[in-house]
Amino acid sequence: MTSPNDTDDVLPEAGSQEPPQWASWTAALTVAVIGVVLLVGALSIPGRAGQPLGPNAFPTAVGIVALGVGLTLVTQLVLVRRRRGASAPAAASADEADKPETTRRWVSLGATVAAVIAYTFLLQPVGYVLSTVAFFVTVCRLMGSRAPIRDLIIGAVIALTIYFGFNGLLGVRLPGGILDFGI
Repeated sequence: MTSPNDTDDVLPEAGSQEPPQWASWTAALTVAVIGVVLLVGALSIPGRAGQPLGPNAFPTAVGIVALGVGLTLVTQLVLVRRRRGASAPAAASADEADKPETTRRWVSLGATVAAVIAYTFLLQPVGYVLSTVAFFVTVCRLMGSRAPIRDLIIGAVIALTIYFGFNGLLGVRLPGGILDFGI
């Protein structure tokens, strides 16, 4: 009989949709490295005398969170590996059976990277709101969403909220582009 704290309940069965081990390790280490890079960059921002929170406060907080998440993921992977045992020949054969799924994931990843690149090039000429809505809908579709109208509405609400929040409340100008709201 197993206890509720056993990890067997949360470990995927053979043939499940679990990503291959190398992908999990890559993601965990990438998040940790991003956290370190953010922390190094944030600590190099000069502070202002007399201010409790300087310009480096937010990047430092994001770096700490990213590093913490990355290290937590690495710790979980180490613990899972210890509990399963170092050798898992059945997992290798399951990875071979998932090659079409892995190929589809790589194509989705490549398309998402292309969408990010297109977003950066369209941001200035088209504007923040339209670029962000198009990017949001595109990435939702790439992740499997089949509700484009819902994605469009959610993307528009998020983009407009951020646009007016930054331009109107914070005084940080985001590119207006085609739909320059005159703020």
